[in-house]
Amino acid sequence: MYREPFVRTPQELVDTKLELAEITAADTVVDLGCGDAFMLIEACQRYGCKAIGLELDAEVMALAKANVAKHNLQEQIELLEEDYYQFDYSRGTVYLIYLSRWELGRLSLPMEKSVKPGTRVVTHDFDMPAWKEAKQVAVPLMAGDTKDVYLYKVT
Repeated sequence: MYREPFVRTPQELVDTKLELAEITAADTVVDLGCGDAFMLIEACQRYGCKAIGLELDAEVMALAKANVAKHNLQEQIELLEEDYYQFDYSRGTVYLIYLSRWELGRLSLPMEKSVKPGTRVVTHDFDMPAWKEAKQVAVPLMAGDTKDVYLYKVT
């Protein structure tokens, strides 16, 4: 089965996504396809939250584990080699996602059925099909282009 490749999120988008999510120390931040765990590390360092990262690529997971250990965040960040279609979405209170609109469409209903009220979902480039965003922000990047970031709040 095809999966999205690991692409590190530019810092400007990381900052915007974390800000829009209104993360607190009480949150559990989940990154579906966490790559090198950079965004989770940033979230834990800034807000003192817990985090869960899912990654299927063994090489990228090894990089994520090394980065989490380098920042001494093993107690805060749980890394899982798990398919995000099998994940228990009730575990998170904030979801930071970068997937294609097609993948987001496939996740839309499973997430909607199991996330708790108050959960925030933040995506960029692509919106969640059939979900109404609470906020959309255009983020200018240093590379010269602009990316859209979408915030969803589950009621």
